[in-house]
Amino acid sequence: PVVEAVAKPGSSAVFDFTLGNIYFQNEDLTNAAKYFQSALAKFPDYRRAQKNLAFALVRDNKLKEAIQPLTRTVALGGGDGKVFGLLGYAYMSDNRFVSAQAAYQQALVFEPENIEFKLGLVNCAVACANYDFALALLDELIQQNPERERLWTLQANIYIQKDQPAKAAVSLEMLRRLGKATAQNLFLLGDLYMTEEARGLALAAYLEASDMDAGQHPDKMLRPAKILVSRGAWDESRALFAKIRSAGHLTGADELKLLKLEAKVEMSTGDGDKAIQT
Repeated sequence: PVVEAVAKPGSSAVFDFTLGNIYFQNEDLTNAAKYFQSALAKFPDYRRAQKNLAFALVRDNKLKEAIQPLTRTVALGGGDGKVFGLLGYAYMSDNRFVSAQAAYQQALVFEPENIEFKLGLVNCAVACANYDFALALLDELIQQNPERERLWTLQANIYIQKDQPAKAAVSLEMLRRLGKATAQNLFLLGDLYMTEEARGLALAAYLEASDMDAGQHPDKMLRPAKILVSRGAWDESRALFAKIRSAGHLTGADELKLLKLEAKVEMSTGDGDKAIQT
């Protein structure tokens, strides 16, 4: 209140800046930005006010608005790892990927081991379809942080973009062996094995995904079942049908879909009478 009383139009910008900091520390981001802007109206080259205004806007998720004070902070000589990193993040949110890449590269000059900055650079490369550069960065990150599941998932997705399903499967298998694969990862792994005609490996991945999902989403199991049937993988299809039924969570619509798939397998394997009953 004392500072607020002296932070008037004719007072020093320092009072507005100090009041902005107090609001910022109390998570009142709207008033924090207001007083930082007031300080800048009095003294546009107030570097700390530019910087803290940018931080308040980022914290308030106003990323596009934060770009101007961030770039102004850099112009005033206040660029550091955090400033450039936030600038890269803000540019990414505005789909300005080349600018974001440049900002992240500058951020890494100050903090060369910062994983988040490197991941930002990877995401920029992917957005610009520069997949080889993204994979080279990921290789370095994975060597240093093999336990981070996000890296393996990102690597798999890039290989899929490059139409290299076998390499994508290797990435997901590494995630699986680390014990950090999700049901979604395993369903995708099964799909990748099917593109490589590795039906047994695909079935194992699908079954493991079902166990992880605890059968709560039979619709997710029906999709790989349909893939197996479409590829003529009759034995694998039957194994998956049994797994779906054992979970016991089928609705009327899902039950109908499964019956149709079962009938198709029965017809295709010469068991017409059973198909008619189904």
